[in-house]
Amino acid sequence: MLKTLENMPNLWDGPISVGIFLDIQTSNALEYLENLHKCVPEFGRKMSIHFAYRISAFQTDCPTVSIPKSRISCDYFLENRDTLRAEISAPFILYPCSLMRNVARWGAKSDIHFIMDGDMIISEGMALKIKKIANNMIDGKSKNVLLVRRFENANGTVIPRSFERLEESIQKNQNVDWEPQPILHKNDPYNADYFPSRIKNVQSLIYKLCRANYTFHLLSHVFDVHEGIKTEDTKYSKAVADHQNIYARKTARLRYAEEMSNLYPDTLEKCGVFAL
Repeated sequence: MLKTLENMPNLWDGPISVGIFLDIQTSNALEYLENLHKCVPEFGRKMSIHFAYRISAFQTDCPTVSIPKSRISCDYFLENRDTLRAEISAPFILYPCSLMRNVARWGAKSDIHFIMDGDMIISEGMALKIKKIANNMIDGKSKNVLLVRRFENANGTVIPRSFERLEESIQKNQNVDWEPQPILHKNDPYNADYFPSRIKNVQSLIYKLCRANYTFHLLSHVFDVHEGIKTEDTKYSKAVADHQNIYARKTARLRYAEEMSNLYPDTLEKCGVFAL
């Protein structure tokens, strides 16, 4: 994901805000990102990084975190960044997807937020193509949400960034349609950050927007793509989903249902019951 993330400023013409969740094994990701900020001008100009970590069992507050200055030169970093990136391990933890999407939104420099995961590839010229319609429709008052279609592309195939390539990919059965991703205002509703990992995180926000009586507008001239079609869970993904189903699903469902009823009592018939 880091490689896709560091290439994002070349694809998106505008500010980018990223939420990173760290543990002791992955704290060196901050040094890598610091070097990107320092040594890659386009990355430093567009990208803001916001991180979170889990406090220990007996902590009552969060300490100030000091990130030590990198001791390597930009020449060394740029020459060896593939190797340095490979040394960063993936955390074996419950990743709080909904919370980290909120963290990225809280730290965003723009008023309009396009919520997507860091490993997505956007279609050509997307930021400029949606700028006018987003500025006209997303103002924090009109209760409009724009939706971007998200696709999954087979591993080892060319990731389409134009509609011609996307059509070819679909015809060859290399691509499937997946859940839409929202564009909304910084003052619009945020994810329920207590939602279980890997269980309807995006859908819960879409449902919340429905209950808040927002109107959805599907964009037909842009899209984004995730490399890899999910046909079945990996052992790790299945373990996380099983854990969350057993220990978190019921609590989240009851809390979410109560929250929706209290906040938006008049839209249940319109949106239906949220199944979790």
